[in-house]
Amino acid sequence: MLWALLLCQESVSTCRFAQRCGMLQFTVTANEGKDLHMLAKSLSKQVKLLKQQLAKARRGLFRFMCSLRAPVVVLMRLVPRLTHMLVDVVVLGGRATAKNSGVA
Repeated sequence: MLWALLLCQESVSTCRFAQRCGMLQFTVTANEGKDLHMLAKSLSKQVKLLKQQLAKARRGLFRFMCSLRAPVVVLMRLVPRLTHMLVDVVVLGGRATAKNSGVA
């Protein structure tokens, strides 16, 4: 009796699966062969576009680096002065003056 119940449940499960499989829909299309010449032309065009984008990005980076040059030069000139000022403040206990800091 128990086996019959298990087999009946399995049969119902199989029927439900078959019903779901029946709801599947397929669309059949033929594979179209691509012309190798057209594919090569398309890829060459894409490579050219990517090279242009890379060149544009490099130009932008170069301009950005050039724009940083002036502030960096100013900071590099200030570092020795600021170092002397810091040493004077630490050594003199905060009593640094313009005369002994090197800044006029």
